Amino acid sequence: MSQQNPQQSSIVEIQKTCFQAFINHYQEEVMIMFNVLSKQEFIKDGESKKLFHKVGIIKITQTGKMYLQLFQFPNITFYVVEPAIDSKITNVI
Repeated sequence: MSQQNPQQSSIVEIQKTCFQAFINHYQEEVMIMFNVLSKQEFIKDGESKKLFHKVGIIKITQTGKMYLQLFQFPNITFYVVEPAIDSKITNVI
């Protein structure tokens, strides 16, 4: 497993703090949803272009559980968990 450098670690902590503030702000909501996008960069007519594709969604319940659904896997829901929680699940392969 690769280790993060201090700058990456700092960015991750800022992202976690912002995400937690967002969750706290929307606690009264039943479910929070985010779009999952992929970015395609290309050059057209000598100009740099970006095209974003919606490839799925992330759902966060009021209890804080997170789920990922990717459109290329239509009948599968992925569970998003912290490594500490992941290690407590005994049947992860």
